[in-house]
Amino acid sequence: MSEDEEKVKLRRLEPAIQKFTKIVIPTDLERLRKHQINIEKLHILIYICCAFHLH
Repeated sequence: MSEDEEKVKLRRLEPAIQKFTKIVIPTDLERLRKHQINIEKLHILIYICCAFHLH
């Protein structure tokens, strides 16, 4: 495959790559942030429950 053919293939992929970096990655990061918040809430709840049962 020639260098020009490779460049054409890369140019065809560029819109998909741009969409991935502009939409998919931020969406996944937001989902991970929400999971982190839920995990932190669960840790607090477990701590409160354990403290309540010890007294």
